[in-house]
Amino acid sequence: MTHLPENPVAHLRVHTLKPDLSAEGKQRIKDFVKSLITGFQAAVGTPLSQYFKRRLLLSYGRELIHDISLYKDFDDEGQHRLCLAGVRALWAVGSNEAEMNLQYLDLDSDGWLLEALQLV
Repeated sequence: MTHLPENPVAHLRVHTLKPDLSAEGKQRIKDFVKSLITGFQAAVGTPLSQYFKRRLLLSYGRELIHDISLYKDFDDEGQHRLCLAGVRALWAVGSNEAEMNLQYLDLDSDGWLLEALQLV
């Protein structure tokens, strides 16, 4: 049975870390994720709640760590980068919405997600 990721943002993030993907391909994926989030916000008609942002980061981090074994086309360093991205997201979510600490996220690696969630 094929495992489908629970968090498509995490799954797409994996593709942006592939060394053979062009800069243009990476940007297209990032723009697609931003469009998904912007479209969702437009559909609900209100700004994204802290609850939503926290849950998205929580599932994103969990998915990156949980499914690390699925990404066999990554070497040890690549899997380590994926795991660290997941850990950073889990640290950032805190115990509740009021305790989110986005300083754990790396602006160089995670900035596109923060931008998409309108957190920066």
